[in-house]
Amino acid sequence: MLVGPWIAAHKLATLLEITSARWDDKAPSRGARSASLQAGQYGLEAVINWNEIEKKATLDDVASTDAIVVTETSNGGKLSAGTTVTLRHLRRAWSRREHGRFLEELQAFEAPKAITGAIPSRVVHAKLLFHEPKIRDIQHSFGSSFHVRLEGELAPPEDY
Repeated sequence: MLVGPWIAAHKLATLLEITSARWDDKAPSRGARSASLQAGQYGLEAVINWNEIEKKATLDDVASTDAIVVTETSNGGKLSAGTTVTLRHLRRAWSRREHGRFLEELQAFEAPKAITGAIPSRVVHAKLLFHEPKIRDIQHSFGSSFHVRLEGELAPPEDY
């Protein structure tokens, strides 16, 4: 398990919620209205309550509490595959400058469309080895997208 991101989340908020559903490895049915991938039969939900963790002297003491709760969920094949990380109860309000810097850093998570999309013929006139670069190992038509959606206090301002 990657610990770094979850520890970083501790600095931002007192409650961390994670919902994840693994892709069922099947291509979307032809004519599907949504490009999202269907989830497999099971998923996971986790909640980390940092306030409760901080009350304990050692991490061994945390095991006997409900500060970290992980449950397996039954998706019934009705959910889209993917992971959602939700930060609740931000530790403090951010200044406009801090918020702007956070948004700039967050943009690095997703490659810019200029380098992931098709290369325009007006840019390179020679025949290329590929039409567009392959960023992920799942076909784009299967819904291989990555995006970050910020809501609430972390949402970008309208003038961003």
